[in-house]
Amino acid sequence: MGVRRHSRGRWASALVAVTRSILGIARHRRYPDPTTRDLVRQLQAVGRQAALTPASA
Repeated sequence: MGVRRHSRGRWASALVAVTRSILGIARHRRYPDPTTRDLVRQLQAVGRQAALTPASA
């Protein structure tokens, strides 16, 4: 039984690590910079909407 618990623990840890990295990627795509995210939240807090578009090169 000890071996099974140990392998389950490793599997669960790996699953959590993969899930966190996927969520991190998704969050980065939505708001690539923490400063941008904070500024959008500040605008929303005062009742404004913000539509961000990438700058053209």
